[in-house]
Amino acid sequence: MKTYLSNQLRYGIKIIFNKKPYSIEKNEFVKPGKGQVFYRIKMRNLITFKSIEKTFRTTDFFKEANIINIKLKYLYSINEIYYFINQDNCEQISADKKYIGNNLIWLFSNENYKVTLWNNNPISVIPNKFIKIKVKDTTPNVKSDTKSSFNKIAVLSNNFHIKVPSFIQIGDLIKVNTITKEYISRVK
Repeated sequence: MKTYLSNQLRYGIKIIFNKKPYSIEKNEFVKPGKGQVFYRIKMRNLITFKSIEKTFRTTDFFKEANIINIKLKYLYSINEIYYFINQDNCEQISADKKYIGNNLIWLFSNENYKVTLWNNNPISVIPNKFIKIKVKDTTPNVKSDTKSSFNKIAVLSNNFHIKVPSFIQIGDLIKVNTITKEYISRVK
């Protein structure tokens, strides 16, 4: 396992800090008027996704985190344990509900997801940025509404409520941004 000094930390490097995996977002060299030089490092916890900023001396060192991102297909769930399969080697991997978090609403059988593994254990499940999903329920279209206004709520097939334009009808297939949870367009 590789070790890094604080001056070697660059954007995207994954390290272990306080026994947790972190991804480096920024490393700034600081030379104060008096005293020793130091590095101000901004990093994100890969389990909680919270960002922190810490200062380190030039002699501080860190171990590299064993982080792997792979594409897995979601199969099924039993008692808040979600099962995925690696289609390259048919290896099955299970993830606890807490590692899926808010992305649980975008989990659909037989769809591919980016799964982050730390020491071969899943720590996050991330859906594609855009998905196509069917509108299950919405209010009828009113002719006086403008076509560009987002003035009605639609219920998607996963029971998620989203604002959509007035021309969207029940049964329409729409494109949704899973990060912002917003309507993008209607799919023809």
